[in-house]
Amino acid sequence: METSNLSRKPEQQLTGILKVILCIPAVITAIQALAGNLTANPIQAAIQRSGQMAVILLALTLSITPLRTYFGWRFLAGWKKILGLSSFFYAASHFLLFLVLDYGFDPAGPYYTMDYL
Repeated sequence: METSNLSRKPEQQLTGILKVILCIPAVITAIQALAGNLTANPIQAAIQRSGQMAVILLALTLSITPLRTYFGWRFLAGWKKILGLSSFFYAASHFLLFLVLDYGFDPAGPYYTMDYL
């Protein structure tokens, strides 16, 4: 049996909307990168945007428990996992953009090996 979107609970609909909203910054950055409209240094702009989103989402994720405790907003319980996973996605993309695009993932580079004495 298939259920339509109209028969879903409002919390489930809000969760779906939240997932779409969380993808918007990554999509905008990708579109601007493909069009060549980021900045004069597009790699740095993409790295900074993904890092900023990771920090913002981490702060939002960590603020959910106090909001639930003090204000009794139980509907935020389902959002904590979504926000946390999105924060991890942006942090992982930040790290991979830095490693692959900025440093070229060169295993023999100066940051991967130590000089021998």
